[in-house]
Amino acid sequence: MRIRRLLALALIGPVASACTANPVFPDHDEELVAEVTFSAEHLATLTEFTITVHVEDDHGEHVTAMAEVRAEFRFHDTETWRAETLTLEGEEFTGTHMFMSSGEYDFRVIGIQLGQVEEFVLYEAAEHMEVERIHVEVGDFIVEFETFPGHVHEGGEAAARFWIMEAEADPDGHHHMMAGLHAEIHVTDANGAAMEHEAHEEEAGIYEAHHTFLEAGEARFEIHFEGMDGAEHHAEFHVPVSHEH
Repeated sequence: MRIRRLLALALIGPVASACTANPVFPDHDEELVAEVTFSAEHLATLTEFTITVHVEDDHGEHVTAMAEVRAEFRFHDTETWRAETLTLEGEEFTGTHMFMSSGEYDFRVIGIQLGQVEEFVLYEAAEHMEVERIHVEVGDFIVEFETFPGHVHEGGEAAARFWIMEAEADPDGHHHMMAGLHAEIHVTDANGAAMEHEAHEEEAGIYEAHHTFLEAGEARFEIHFEGMDGAEHHAEFHVPVSHEH
């Protein structure tokens, strides 16, 4: 996924030396071209992807002399941005990000010049981006997964929700939800403690259990269910757990 944006930037005052061997500084009123690349064509929750920002001036020179470059995401039409600081790698700024919740997101890139404190928007997406729920195919089924809230921390409780549907879509492109299944949700915390929860069917084909996270690290969620043919199936997903805030 590659996106570009032009930016007219006026510099104020002197610019300090860069840490790179051959830093490139934009001139006064220089027009910059920012190109943003995502390593994933389709964005999904719990799936890390790489962000690459490439900046050039009017002369096609790479601009690398920046005090900070950040990629920022927020739920569409909300106010809180979640930032990832990008690192200069050669002539590009790179970093990684993982979405914890599905939905529509706004995206922008923020820059701060060397020797300055004022932030400026280097890139802002004209349209929101879609982030889908992570899913796996198990036999003849598709299983989707998400926690509510998306960002979880040690000592906190979250609802773990699974969507189970037929893998084969109907002529209209819809996947039939698998209601009335017997299902169990197994959780292994970062410290290795295992627990089983009875899955409650909140809506047709949607199975849920609540879990309190014991320790920061990576927790594993599994759903075990019996198909209509009597065969046993299971799907698993890994959830990062942060330290208590």
